Amino acid sequence: GWAGLYPTDPMMVDFEDCLEIRDGNPPLSLTSEVLSDYDNIFTTALPFASLDAMTESPMGERIHGDETTYILERGLRDLGLCDTTFSDYFSNSGIGNVVIGTLHDGTQLYFDSRMALEENTLTNPLSDGGGENIDAGLECSSAPRTFLNQDHCILSESDNACSARVGREDYEIGSTILLSVANVTRLHELTGQYLYIMTGFKMDWVESPCTYGLYSKWLSTDKSSSECKTSGIDSATKKTIKGLLDNSWGSEVMRLTENWEDETCDENNKKTIGMQIFHNGQCWEHVHPDEYEVYEMNYWTRPDTHPGNKIMDNNGFYNPIKKFWDIDKTPFLSFPASHPIDRWINNREWFHHIGTIGDYVEYKWLPVSLRYKGVAMEFGRTSTGKSNKGFLVCGSEREDKAETTATPIFDFIAGESAGDYLRGQNSNIWTMIALNSKDQLRQRMAWALSQILVVTENQIDSEQFTEIFLNYYDIFVKHAFGNYRDVLKEISYSPMMAEMLSYLNSRSTSRILETEGIRVFPDENFAREVMQLFSIGTILLNMDGTPILNPETNLPIPTYDNFDIMSFARAWTGFNHQPERGNIETEWNPNRIDPLNLEAFSRDQFPKRDLNNGFIGDGYPLCVDLPSKGFLIKGATFHLLGKKPLPYFSYVTVYEHIENSDDIKYFQLDSSNSELYNNLCNSSDGQCNFRNIVTLDSNLKCEGEECSIDSLTVIKVAENVFYEYIRPPCVEVPFSNKLISIRQWWPLNSMCLDKNIDYIAREVCVPNGWDGGFNRCRFSEEKISFAGAKKRCENEKYPYGDKSSMDDWKWAEPNGEFGDTPECGVWNEEYWQWAKADCTVSVKVNEDGNIAVVHDPDLSFANEDREGTEDYFKVHSLVDSDNNNFFSVNWTNDKYPKPSNACAGSNCDIVAGSCHCDVNVVSTPVFTQSSLPTGPDDVIAKLKIGSFHPDWYDTTPGSTYIFDSIVNSVSIYHQDGGTDFDVKTIFSIEFRGETRFYKNIASSIELVVGGYKFRNPPYFVNWAIPQKQQMIYETEAVLDTYFYHNNVAPFLSNLIIKRFGISNPSPRYIKVAASAFKTGSFLFNESMKFGSGKYGDLGAMLAAIVLDREALSPVLDSDPTYGSLKEPLLKFIKLMRSMEFVPNAEMPQIKLEHIDQKLNQMPYRYPNVFSFFLPDYSPSGPLSLASLTGPEAQILTTPTIISFLNGMISLIDIGLHECFGGFGRTIDWWCDYNEKEWFEEDSQSSGHLNFSPSDPNDASIIVNELSLLLTNDRLNDDSKTKIIKQVKKAMKDTDDSNAGLRLAQKLIVSTPEFQSQNQMKFSGANRPDFEQPTPSEKEYKAIVYIFLDGGADSFNMLAPYTCSNGLYESYQLERGSISLSKEELLEINSNNPDQPCSVFGLHPRFNQLQNLYNKGEVLFAANIGVLTEFVTKDDWYLKHDGQTQLFAHNVQAEEIQKVDIFNEQAGKGMLGRLLDILSSKGHKTNAISVHGESNVLVGNTPVIFVDSSGVEKFNPIPWSDDIEPVIKDLNNGMTSTSGLFGETWSRLLYKALGENKILFEALKDADPTESFPETHLGEQLLTVSKLMKIRNIRGSDRDSFYVSIGGFDNHSNLKSEFDNRVAEIDEALGVFAAEMDVQNTWNSVAVVVVSEFARTLTPNSGQGSDHAWGGNYFIAGGLVNGGKVIGDYPTDFSLKSPLNIDRGRLIPTRSWDSLWNGIVEWFGASERIELDTVLPNRANFQSVLFSKADMFRSPVVSVKGKIEFKLSKMMSNIDESISLAVVNVAKGKLEDLLGKKKLKKKVKARFVDLEISWLKSSFNESKKVMKIECEIRLEYAEEPKVSSLAKEIKKSMKKDVARFKDLGEEFKKMKKNITTLKVEN
Repeated sequence: GWAGLYPTDPMMVDFEDCLEIRDGNPPLSLTSEVLSDYDNIFTTALPFASLDAMTESPMGERIHGDETTYILERGLRDLGLCDTTFSDYFSNSGIGNVVIGTLHDGTQLYFDSRMALEENTLTNPLSDGGGENIDAGLECSSAPRTFLNQDHCILSESDNACSARVGREDYEIGSTILLSVANVTRLHELTGQYLYIMTGFKMDWVESPCTYGLYSKWLSTDKSSSECKTSGIDSATKKTIKGLLDNSWGSEVMRLTENWEDETCDENNKKTIGMQIFHNGQCWEHVHPDEYEVYEMNYWTRPDTHPGNKIMDNNGFYNPIKKFWDIDKTPFLSFPASHPIDRWINNREWFHHIGTIGDYVEYKWLPVSLRYKGVAMEFGRTSTGKSNKGFLVCGSEREDKAETTATPIFDFIAGESAGDYLRGQNSNIWTMIALNSKDQLRQRMAWALSQILVVTENQIDSEQFTEIFLNYYDIFVKHAFGNYRDVLKEISYSPMMAEMLSYLNSRSTSRILETEGIRVFPDENFAREVMQLFSIGTILLNMDGTPILNPETNLPIPTYDNFDIMSFARAWTGFNHQPERGNIETEWNPNRIDPLNLEAFSRDQFPKRDLNNGFIGDGYPLCVDLPSKGFLIKGATFHLLGKKPLPYFSYVTVYEHIENSDDIKYFQLDSSNSELYNNLCNSSDGQCNFRNIVTLDSNLKCEGEECSIDSLTVIKVAENVFYEYIRPPCVEVPFSNKLISIRQWWPLNSMCLDKNIDYIAREVCVPNGWDGGFNRCRFSEEKISFAGAKKRCENEKYPYGDKSSMDDWKWAEPNGEFGDTPECGVWNEEYWQWAKADCTVSVKVNEDGNIAVVHDPDLSFANEDREGTEDYFKVHSLVDSDNNNFFSVNWTNDKYPKPSNACAGSNCDIVAGSCHCDVNVVSTPVFTQSSLPTGPDDVIAKLKIGSFHPDWYDTTPGSTYIFDSIVNSVSIYHQDGGTDFDVKTIFSIEFRGETRFYKNIASSIELVVGGYKFRNPPYFVNWAIPQKQQMIYETEAVLDTYFYHNNVAPFLSNLIIKRFGISNPSPRYIKVAASAFKTGSFLFNESMKFGSGKYGDLGAMLAAIVLDREALSPVLDSDPTYGSLKEPLLKFIKLMRSMEFVPNAEMPQIKLEHIDQKLNQMPYRYPNVFSFFLPDYSPSGPLSLASLTGPEAQILTTPTIISFLNGMISLIDIGLHECFGGFGRTIDWWCDYNEKEWFEEDSQSSGHLNFSPSDPNDASIIVNELSLLLTNDRLNDDSKTKIIKQVKKAMKDTDDSNAGLRLAQKLIVSTPEFQSQNQMKFSGANRPDFEQPTPSEKEYKAIVYIFLDGGADSFNMLAPYTCSNGLYESYQLERGSISLSKEELLEINSNNPDQPCSVFGLHPRFNQLQNLYNKGEVLFAANIGVLTEFVTKDDWYLKHDGQTQLFAHNVQAEEIQKVDIFNEQAGKGMLGRLLDILSSKGHKTNAISVHGESNVLVGNTPVIFVDSSGVEKFNPIPWSDDIEPVIKDLNNGMTSTSGLFGETWSRLLYKALGENKILFEALKDADPTESFPETHLGEQLLTVSKLMKIRNIRGSDRDSFYVSIGGFDNHSNLKSEFDNRVAEIDEALGVFAAEMDVQNTWNSVAVVVVSEFARTLTPNSGQGSDHAWGGNYFIAGGLVNGGKVIGDYPTDFSLKSPLNIDRGRLIPTRSWDSLWNGIVEWFGASERIELDTVLPNRANFQSVLFSKADMFRSPVVSVKGKIEFKLSKMMSNIDESISLAVVNVAKGKLEDLLGKKKLKKKVKARFVDLEISWLKSSFNESKKVMKIECEIRLEYAEEPKVSSLAKEIKKSMKKDVARFKDLGEEFKKMKKNITTLKVEN
């Protein structure tokens, strides 16, 4: 039971040293019988005399649980017990080895390595909350109180108890620990942890200390004044630095200082970086920010983290990080000068930062690794005298204790990193459950739900963790047959989902503006996907799943628009991680287990629209209608807090004083007379039995002090027992006729508040004649209504005067003498307090009709004496006149004043681009005696303000409600027994299984002038003091908006049906399932009922799905459209289950290796939020032609088909192994060196198939039984016959008794009946084989389509730089924190006078791209996007409504790949259509994807799929028979009535086998010259370059390649994430261009880089941005007409821009048709009909289409030739001038000839230029020969006819010699005779 090593798997052992294992499980009692069970026992002596001595040791040992359980907190290495023998012992150890430790008295201790996981479940939380573990330096294990566990929390009776919020209170550690060299050394000695004082950092990447706002660090040195100086620094800068040092803080050795005086300090002087300066007798040196910082460096001691560790180990050297302590015995770690500083910067986040040398740090802030009991004792642990009893402790779902009786199977991250080893353990657990669990239907439903509500490893930076993923997945297991509302709630509060979809830490715009002074927006990611993917989909549906069409356009109606997304995004703010705690798997990671914590001040507080043209909060009662003393009303709820009075759900300003809680006065109930006390005490036998949650079942009378207060938050019931009152859900409205001012004393804020609200403000009683006043509160956190405050003040007397009143005030103090402790305890200046001053509310209306609320409290008296000072009362920034907190409202008839039309006669003032208008509040009754509600639906439709239960008003005199009558199923209540229908009338209805109440009131807001009006919008979160409970209520309302939408039932039913094997359910089938979901009930055979009867019941829906006739009828098996393709993973599991897989006893965990890459499917490894495949995917071929979907086909590519078959064959032949394409993970890597016999040993695999047929010697029985088990006996009789024949042959040819069985298994898994749900019928025709192509003689061209998946931030790819209109400043203003500075940007000239900038800036990581651009080989196209037609800000939505979802990933990815927005070429992609046309023109075309399925390539040309990791040989087992011919025969030609899904499989299989065979051989010798980066994009472009190299083997002259790289959906951390992606693009593209040059192919290639949309210019609160529209993209290639920017780069980024629809979403000015037009022409489709086919919508953009000439240079070819003149007379004195004259005449002649149109037509090329020269060396006087040499450069579109060129030149030269006559008299008789003309190309 002490630190040691007990390997559960040999791969986990690090033998370089004894591992330091902490937190090992307690030992088992050791007996001789136990010892006799083991062959290998290692013993070592432990340095303790006895058990008592061990537990009392100061090294931190502790007893755990009972007296036989001991945990040692130190490693064997720390005890000096590691030696070579020990390490060698474990280097070959297995599970059977044990370690025995002996004490001096002979006591034996058995080491057990299993984690000591406590049971801390919901119903059985840890009795002490894990408080005992705090002694060991661990976190408290008690879970935070959440909606999941709040019913089961308990009051701890343990003295060691701890609280999730405050830890333990029985002791405290000495105030601080000084970080000195001595104490750092002592911390290492006590803990064994590797913490170091870091030194030696170079000043790379360090900014000048003069930088504005920068903290700089200075080190005191021993240098004298003469030695301490840096030249080249001006006196002003020196003076500033000295001033900064005077105002710095820190120790005398290290100082930190911050510069705010940038005007006198020269930050551009690089010499200031690292400068020295002598000041006040000391030499100070500017040093690196991390110099002399103390870090715990354990992370870098591991074998797989620090780059040098493995290298040193392999060369026999000591670990380079550990050596400083272990060998050099020094606490200083000097960063090597040879190392790049980015190695430190990129890894620093993994090290725990302790502090700076000279700092004092508190024990509680030390990392867990240093919080040992020994450390606590060393540094002054003292008792506080307080008890820990009474803490509320809570458990967590599924937080079970470790199984101590079973063999260890799974590993757990606790201290030592597992690197990549644990990646996949979560999937292994899933596999084991799928194989062995008895609840298969539940598991299958959970699997289906997990594919809808996706969380993927690649978005959670903790893929080596297991528990966090299982915890998330268990949501679906738990609720598989439960209610979908619970699923939605749990995933919404899941920290995994919040990280995945980036709303974690999203904050409101107003909060960030207030705290950071910048304007950013909430993250929109989850707000979009929760609707699109998790609940309602993108178009309105009927109950049968068919789309609801707009009667005017006959197009589908969208379910939401982008304004809805922006509104809902504001509701997903304020969600944060819970604090870290113990007993969960976490290491350097946040708490990803417990539901998210809510931070009220980060929540957007303003009204939010719903999906029904209303508001979130419609139907909720108004908070002002809650009767006074709501805590005494029936239904009032109270939550137990335990001994700590910290409320969970309310914000209290005394929180900061809680440590000194004696000063806080809580409201305490009277135990003798209070009815509320009796309810909370719940007495039995005179003892209180405190319950977790108490709800009053009747109205109570007030008693004593209860009668003098209006509201409560925290209530003291007994000593150390507090309850929190939970206010019921209610809403506020921004406009009221009962507003009055409230103020804060500090900060000096003011706003308006409804007088009846009793939970925000308190009284200020002003003595007569005074200008300030005092609180007369009863307890510290008391709040009161205005009426209550007024009454209290009037009844109070003060020592300062006889009377006081509620009046206006200039100052406020507590109710005591000045400076005294107030009577009600702690007084806080932040309290809001009533002021008797008028307050009016007005509105600002922007161009879109959104409003912002403006408060105008009367501050004239309050600020009377403050004029001219900075300390004056201001209107709170949320509602001041400058606020921009606009939100949507419902204007009557959609009419409102606009700034653009001078506010349309409304008498509003135009202020800062909006109409500022005065308003009136108008309240009217809706129903009257003459117009009663027609039913519940009428009530819901017309009444938007809810009510509390009428009985609640019985406690308020004059407010009692009396039941009147029931009319049309609507109950009517009138106040005080009246009969008139007024605004106080209450209606009740039954709705969704509950009773709801509504007030008979319509509250509208009318502009004072103009007749414009809108409905008074509700909101949940108070503007003055936002409360967590209000956030919870708003979140519940938002979830209800999604959940109760009419789309949810058909949308979800369709998705689940598809996951249960029917890809194309009929509308009737969907309606049956949807009805079951909606009613919560399903009746089967009129006798068996399923479901709870509650809306949203998944069990009822699932029963309807699996028991419907469409699922059960065998008749449908013969329908060719019925069924589906099976998911690859389910096929794998089916084989293992049906063939009785048995795991290897020595390797009990079933471990799978890279199965996600081999099958494109594995739990937790989804490629993105859209899961493995799209539900509506339709593969080309029979399914597409029949307009059917086949989602699973999206991942059936050539690589995955081959990998799947190889994996299945490997499993059947050699068991679960990694060899020969197997799916397993084993420890043997020498696959190719082992013989067949070695693999046949079961022990060599992770397990094997154990199925045995009833008669293993009968081939017919084998095949028939396999057919039943593997194909549900669908296997065609002909196929059975063929397989039986092969099985008989195998049984005859070998002595292997299982050979026939294995062969049958391999053949059957390849059949369409196994791969699909279909029955198949053979036609007898042979399916054509994949033919070996012949080389093409045509010119080669290729398009490489690179898709940046996720929406690339293209305005940081191409940013403004030097612009005449202030565009860069506009860019910087809008982008804020995510903008790039000019210093970062790489300059490129636009080379286009039509652009707004002469110079643009490329992203700083685009170094290679900049070089290519400057060479003219990269062309940028600006502001491109999906468009139906030209649009404006006014009509963009209408013109796209129903046509597309502009900001949805999957829809826009499809749009940009199809470029067919009106679906005129249904089912085909843009490049697919292009290849079809070129194929019809005689070209040999290839469509090749190196990144799976894509829409862009789909056409008549079959798509070839190639994996970027290489081509895998089919059936690579050396001794395996060639089964390919038989497999092909089993998938041969089918009849037209055969199953379409099976046919799809067989077609794909044939294609895969043929492609794979050709490519496997061809690519063997296709290695490139250049070295490609080992990145995802680099590997893909490497594959593309190889494929281009073998184009002749493929016989292609036109290639289209699909390449993709993800990671661009940067909703958070955009700059850093995008930086990494850009660097990957730049490096890969640069190498690819170089390789194309080497291959002489660069001129034939166009690389087109695109993304589905751009990102918003404005950032969100996560330092990311959201989905936008128009963006900038680029094309690269040797003949690209590059070095310029074409298109229309925006001239303005502000909201005033005609392109900016909101948040920097820019309307594109050019469509994708515009961009592709020129590329298509270049590729060879230039006729109008061809272009219209490829780009069906191009006619709508005729005026802005880019042409081939815009985008490409024509290729230029050099034609070299010689012209020989044979002269009749040769003069010996011919000189250079005469020869030059000959050359010039010849040149002129040739230029005339080459410039003629006739020649251009014949040669099919355009003359560019000519070089001609006389070859002096060829002058031959005797032969009368003179030669000239020429080089002609031609530009061509098609291949030029050089032979025609030669002919024409000869012909022309012989015909006309007249031009030679003027050469001189001596040449008059000369006859030119051209004898040769040689043309070389």
